[in-house]
Amino acid sequence: MSDNVEMFDVIGREEKLIEVFFNSGYFSKEEADIFMARSHNNVFSGIDKIKDDLDLAMLITDGGLVYRDENAVYNLGITQALLSKEVELTYGVKSWFMERDQGKQPTLYEYFTNQYFISMFGDRGYRQLFSGDSKSFIEDFKKYGGTEEELLELDRAINNSVFWGEYNRNDNEKATELCNKITKGRKEYESSSIEKTDSKKMNL
Repeated sequence: MSDNVEMFDVIGREEKLIEVFFNSGYFSKEEADIFMARSHNNVFSGIDKIKDDLDLAMLITDGGLVYRDENAVYNLGITQALLSKEVELTYGVKSWFMERDQGKQPTLYEYFTNQYFISMFGDRGYRQLFSGDSKSFIEDFKKYGGTEEELLELDRAINNSVFWGEYNRNDNEKATELCNKITKGRKEYESSSIEKTDSKKMNL
């Protein structure tokens, strides 16, 4: 834990974030209780690593949305952008990259967190983010017409936006195209699922 963050402050801030993440309507009481207990354990175990609110949010959500392959585990820049937004909404505190970009034109990560994410993944996306259910998140991304390569490319573009804050026309155009594709794919998938359910009911 950094020198300027007191233990009581971490506990108080953890409680506020937990309230936002797990009492948000995305979880049943039983689920919320399980995730809260896990969060307390994660924060207690990793308290020496906490340097800011984003670190705290990452521990609470068990790393948020991550990507795993045979060789490594990657914390997605998508997670950092989304959790930083939630921290700002909870405390009114901006992460370092949000501070850096104040007064500038909206960045790719801002468009993604404020506009694209909810239309691409709906409430399920936030449920997956807060619970760290990256497996279901990636499965949904594929169901909606995306590939793992496209997900990693989107994440790379958001990472560049988070860490460098520079406008990249190619990244923005490709990310916008992909976000629109996944949004359309989700609507088609959900519509198809409803139609199949209705058809089964009619045949009963």
